[in-house]
Amino acid sequence: PADRATDALVFNIAAQQTREGHWHSGGVVRPPIEDGDYTRTALGVRALTAYGIPGRAAEMQSRAAKAVAWLKKQQPTTAEDRSFRLLGLAWGHVDEATRRRAAADVLAHQRADGGWGQRDEMATDAYATGLSMYALQASGSLANADAAIRRGAAYLLATQRADGSWFVASRSPKFQP
Repeated sequence: PADRATDALVFNIAAQQTREGHWHSGGVVRPPIEDGDYTRTALGVRALTAYGIPGRAAEMQSRAAKAVAWLKKQQPTTAEDRSFRLLGLAWGHVDEATRRRAAADVLAHQRADGGWGQRDEMATDAYATGLSMYALQASGSLANADAAIRRGAAYLLATQRADGSWFVASRSPKFQP
């Protein structure tokens, strides 16, 4: 439940929003999670819509709308960006047609093996597959019974290791020995 601590965090999140409506973090990024602004912007929308400060409701709604407008204009190129764009649009309560187009963009990148790759030039992996499936389901775009979700689950089950894990090759810059 919202409390003074969530109010303080949302205040801080709101203060970091750019004039264009998104959230950006400079410095060294470590893909996939820190690779672009989509994840931060979607999570910003989630924070503003779920925990917006009641006394500043109009401002929080305006900030969320500005972030959603930024997400609508973007052309994502990675599974992370496509998935978080879809989530941000859903959390921002966009119209169904807009959400459907964003979901179709995620679905268009599902591969013949049932999974998704982090980037078009990279192999299918469990991270991109799990995140894409989560975004499609959490956004209300697909249900567990949908063929795309079943194919993704089959890919995950087929590639799971005996110890229950999945191997996902790192693509983060190597700056530590």
